[in-house]
Amino acid sequence: MEYKENELFTVEGMTDEELEADQVEDYTSWKKLRPVCFGLIRGKKTPVSFRITFRLPPAEEEKLLREFSGNIRSEELGGFFLNLKYEDGKLLCFSAAAVNRFPKDRVLEEAWDLRAEQFFRGHGLAVSTV
Repeated sequence: MEYKENELFTVEGMTDEELEADQVEDYTSWKKLRPVCFGLIRGKKTPVSFRITFRLPPAEEEKLLREFSGNIRSEELGGFFLNLKYEDGKLLCFSAAAVNRFPKDRVLEEAWDLRAEQFFRGHGLAVSTV
């Protein structure tokens, strides 16, 4: 998470143990970071901007891979991400599927985009796609 009011505040989402062990693939859960992030965002001043990147948990990535892609193996997947960006009074969300090789089609990316859209609509949020 990056947060900007008058100063830039960055949370990398790794525990001290993970940093010491140089395990950058393992990130802290949103459950642990949520109070920290909400404390920053809910301050007396609205932030100028903030950016939060979420990654789908590995078990859920495996399910999505099995369901929608027969031609990409789990070791070729870099992850499924949701990037939230607040700037100029607007909140934008971008979904991304990172694959370590060039896929033959966009089936996996389209499936992830659809899942993200269904998630937001299921929580009563307006969605427009580009």
